Amino acid sequence: QQHHLSHPSVSEQQKIWVAEKQSWYELHFFSINESHFACSWQPLSAAETWQIEYERLKHYMNSSPDSIQVSDIRGQMLYINQEGANRLGIVPEEIHRFNVKDFEPLFHEPGSWEAHINHLRLGEMRVQSHNFHQGLGKEIPVEVSVSLRLIQGTEYVVAVSRNISDRIETQKELEKHVGMLELLMRMATTYINASVEQLQELIHSSLKELGEFVAADRAYIFDYDFQAGDCSNTYEWCAPGITPEIDNLQNIPIDAIPYWVDQHRMGEAFFVEEVAWLADDLHELKEILEPQGIISLMTVPMRTPDHALMGFLGFDSVREKRI
Repeated sequence: QQHHLSHPSVSEQQKIWVAEKQSWYELHFFSINESHFACSWQPLSAAETWQIEYERLKHYMNSSPDSIQVSDIRGQMLYINQEGANRLGIVPEEIHRFNVKDFEPLFHEPGSWEAHINHLRLGEMRVQSHNFHQGLGKEIPVEVSVSLRLIQGTEYVVAVSRNISDRIETQKELEKHVGMLELLMRMATTYINASVEQLQELIHSSLKELGEFVAADRAYIFDYDFQAGDCSNTYEWCAPGITPEIDNLQNIPIDAIPYWVDQHRMGEAFFVEEVAWLADDLHELKEILEPQGIISLMTVPMRTPDHALMGFLGFDSVREKRI
């Protein structure tokens, strides 16, 4: 219904979808006075309707946590959503400058893209691959679903991919955890069957296995002597090229490492992510660690069968930061 006003002022306009008409309409609201308004509406043109639908689709695509990209059968990129552009390190509006081969190492071999298209004509594919980030120069692991779509007589390649970096890291951590448990169980069996004369050799062997498993540069055992108020390095393994420090780490005053010892008393591990970053109130600890060339370290408390704190097992990283 149209209301005619002598001096109408448009206070608002909206576009709405009318299901009964299967069409988009534009509504104009005019203020009459403080409590009344008038409204007029008219159907949108085909071009305006197409633009609205396009913007809605674009919004939905850009809201997706997955990458969505479209190319022609030559691999020329035609469309990518925001997630895909972020992952590849590009601007969505520049997608036409690129070919799928610029991001996908699988297609660097001659004829590999053509073989891929022929395979897609047989049905949808699900593969694990990598995206190449243009800015960072790194590969990102992805799980991809790829299909060939025929639209108005033209074939398009549609790929939907998900970043699986977190999943892979979780899997690696789980494998590492399982590997450590298997190693400890094997060691426990060895110690049960060992004689007293074999213990020292077994401890050195165990330190080597543990150090190599966690990629440490040193692995060692310290004994606490709370009556004397100090601790000493009793066993040590060093990776090739790493200087031993066991002779320099005897009778270290516990007062020099109070926070370290407090963590162990509570049954918790003690970490130093980077020695150079140690706070000023830990300067005594820093003075002990820096001459050894340590970048990062982790120590784990050891207890007697009656739960008394007896020492700790430690791992040093000398060549690179690692926790």
